[in-house]
Amino acid sequence: LKKIRDKALKGRWAEAQTLADEEMKKSQQPVLVLGAGMMHFCAGDLTGARRLFTESLSMDSENNDARLMLYLIDWLTDKEEGKAYRDDLLNFDWRSTAEFQGYLVHVLEGLVDEDSALDGWYTTSERSWLNYVAGLIRAKQKDWNGAEILTREAILAANSEAWEFYLARSRLEHVQKYRREVMKTKKLLDQYNKNVAVF
Repeated sequence: LKKIRDKALKGRWAEAQTLADEEMKKSQQPVLVLGAGMMHFCAGDLTGARRLFTESLSMDSENNDARLMLYLIDWLTDKEEGKAYRDDLLNFDWRSTAEFQGYLVHVLEGLVDEDSALDGWYTTSERSWLNYVAGLIRAKQKDWNGAEILTREAILAANSEAWEFYLARSRLEHVQKYRREVMKTKKLLDQYNKNVAVF
């Protein structure tokens, strides 16, 4: 996992994904299967990520990170395949260990407004996740500037060994790509690239 994370830390998503797949030939440890799913997701291979998160959930029915990621894939692709995951997560309450994952789904479904969501955290991990999903919502609305600001906040709040750090990092690259595409002059693009480099 450390070797996989080291490649991901440098934004080498395809290499991290390949390494995770190679390691899974030697071991089917649940934490490695989940990590491989995360790398496929970060590399943009949602089909591979879905397969791995489904496998992860079959190994551990209480793996609510895998359940959340399966819901996220459907949310991003506007599919209904994971409606059961959505319903499960929405029904978790304060008595469940998946309460926070359920809260994230409430945010993504528009059942909690953005301001309340961004104030509704207790740990820096929760803060990172909430900024990440708020950034996803802004990106879906084509508000690329807002998406970038929120995704940067997600990165800054996250522990660099936590999955939400890598998810936000890969998403930021995606958002920045769209922002570059709409830059009207080379001067604006150069200025933007300097800003990215500073961050």
